[in-house]
Amino acid sequence: MMTICGLLIGFSVVLGRFASFRISFAGVENIRFGLGTLPIVLAGILFGPLWGALVGIFADIIGFFASPMGAFMPQFTFVSMLYGFIPPLLCYPFRLKTYKTKLSYRLRVYIGVLLGQIIPQWIFLPYFQHILFKVPYPVSLYPRFITVPIQTLISLLLISFLIRVLKFPENPSTYRDTSKC
Repeated sequence: MMTICGLLIGFSVVLGRFASFRISFAGVENIRFGLGTLPIVLAGILFGPLWGALVGIFADIIGFFASPMGAFMPQFTFVSMLYGFIPPLLCYPFRLKTYKTKLSYRLRVYIGVLLGQIIPQWIFLPYFQHILFKVPYPVSLYPRFITVPIQTLISLLLISFLIRVLKFPENPSTYRDTSKC
């Protein structure tokens, strides 16, 4: 489990810091368009909110040291943690029960991913950018109304594909057994 989380941290750093587009305004990175949050969300869905949050924290800290973009701000580490913490809150506890259909679980995953993108990017990031850098809310929020739905749709498609390809088990205990990792 730790090995998979380490790989997801590495994927998040590469996708978020080196394979994303950045849009700046007034010298502050306002929008980062990429898939750096996808491995963090995937860690949360696979292993639960605690592991997703830890992957988000370590991805942000390691990403900062790999490619610093200004001073270290723990507020943005908190936002990165939310990407891995929010989605599994809706789907992970329900994996412990028996399901009648897989649709109900997948629907919970989709809603979790949607909320896991909207809450950090539409609430916390504009707030922290306003507090730390005095970026006005409209300048920070309006571009996100375009980029967040696109990123969320791409993330949902990729997570749906990965769930099918990886033959995602309903019972998380198969991932907790170290002999099967």
